[in-house]
Amino acid sequence: MAFELLRPPLVTIEGFQAAKRFALGFALICILWSLAGNLVGFTNLVVDGTRQSHAIVDAEKTLSPHELELQLLDRNAFGLVRKPRADLRCEPRTGAWTFVCSFLPTPATSSVRVQFGVVVDRKRTIFEISRLTPVGTALPSPEKILIIR
Repeated sequence: MAFELLRPPLVTIEGFQAAKRFALGFALICILWSLAGNLVGFTNLVVDGTRQSHAIVDAEKTLSPHELELQLLDRNAFGLVRKPRADLRCEPRTGAWTFVCSFLPTPATSSVRVQFGVVVDRKRTIFEISRLTPVGTALPSPEKILIIR
């Protein structure tokens, strides 16, 4: 009996406190890990929604082919597009030129169309117009540098 009184206890207060700190730390790490996964999912949802709304706003801000044709007619591009029966047509493009337009430069004597490229900036204004080339040939590259389209 005296021998059992001299033996130290199996669980000490310090050991119990250390086990409690370990268990609480482990539980905290598990909770933070699960919250981090939810936070990443929520962040992706917000970013995707923002991208979609920016795409919608940008689509509303872009110039339509008809609006570009009106601007070109107002400017009388190349001094030729306002001629009767010039038949100016513009199409949106992806790539170096925002639009490719074509018309008949001499509608009374020829049915050969010419084309030119147009770069439109974010303000919906004409930034650059290429030189004329026959329809079906490659357009030259833009010469001006537009940083943000």
